[in-house]
Amino acid sequence: MSGVKLTENIELSWTKSEAAVEYLIYRKKAGEDTFTKIAVVSGSDNTTYSDFNLIADSYYYYHVVAGGVIRNNKIL
Repeated sequence: MSGVKLTENIELSWTKSEAAVEYLIYRKKAGEDTFTKIAVVSGSDNTTYSDFNLIADSYYYYHVVAGGVIRNNKIL
């Protein structure tokens, strides 16, 4: 996910992962080298996150990673 922000907030959404227990949200601003974890969204059914206090007209890049993956009925 990436995009230009015209306001100070954005709502991200993604496809549910049946094996996820949570989702880790990472962000970096254009020109930065590394992503920083900004949030953990609990629950596999929660597939949105609102990011606030952004700088208008700036580029932000996001990674959403499924965390606490369930395999063989065990959380990894």
